Amino acid sequence: MQVLRLSLALCLIYALSACSVTGRHTVPLDQSTTVGFEPQEVLQLGQTVQSAYTLFHEFPSNPSPAAPQLVGFKPLANLSGKDDPSSNKREFYGHLLQPISTPNALVISVRGTSDAEEWLDDIKFEHRRFSNDPTFGHVELGFKEIYQSFSVHDFGKQEGVSVTEYLQNHPNLNQVTLVGHSLGSSLATLLALKIKLERPETRVRLLTFASPRTGDNQFSDAFQRYIPDSLRIVNKPDLVPRVPPRAFKFLHIWHESEINSRPFSHIKNSVTCYHSLNTYLHVLNSHIKATDIELDQSCQTE
Repeated sequence: MQVLRLSLALCLIYALSACSVTGRHTVPLDQSTTVGFEPQEVLQLGQTVQSAYTLFHEFPSNPSPAAPQLVGFKPLANLSGKDDPSSNKREFYGHLLQPISTPNALVISVRGTSDAEEWLDDIKFEHRRFSNDPTFGHVELGFKEIYQSFSVHDFGKQEGVSVTEYLQNHPNLNQVTLVGHSLGSSLATLLALKIKLERPETRVRLLTFASPRTGDNQFSDAFQRYIPDSLRIVNKPDLVPRVPPRAFKFLHIWHESEINSRPFSHIKNSVTCYHSLNTYLHVLNSHIKATDIELDQSCQTE
């Protein structure tokens, strides 16, 4: 039954999306500086999300694990959220980090789901207003529920504060960068716009990998007005950026940069490997050649 549901879901996604991933305003990777990101920085920020995945898998029941060790960043706090709004159980979602080179800046990295099949099986298509202001359009219900549950914790502490309260205690920040993968991309997208609306003088940037469509046309237009420094990295065969389908009035935000893992003969052709953040970073590294990012053994062809 599980396999049948997945097969039907994938067929529906392909049919309704016309097998298209591309959103609006494509930007080649070597021109990412035009939308606020140096190519090597794209890899470095992606690795902060990979760190969040590592901690989540090592400590799956701990919403606030110990501080990570990340080159180029000073860890500040953890980010948690609730997958089920009716439950009190919190999950670890990522990090708040200070870039060593820019002490008045903040990076918020948000993990998602590394297993595309599980993610697609549970996807919702319901719309909800982003805010009380109707000009900001509608977003996907499940994404909104999780992002609204976000809390910031000191490392190892269960008690937390809202992201808004945490940022109010750091008034000197002049730049906030959000980075996410998969589900975490949409959560980072919603959080980015919320932060910008609350801190209009702060530069807010968004970098995502394998992002699904987060909201409708009105939301996408509003996002671009407030946050022009935004880049979505999309692996061409990945299914997750195709959902929710455009037929359900969902649309990608700007700007998109496409990569393609299919020509790499050593990368396994599978739904999960197409979607894996490690695959994204491995392929990106082949273009940028900034560091050595090994491909996960589970996605290597024999």
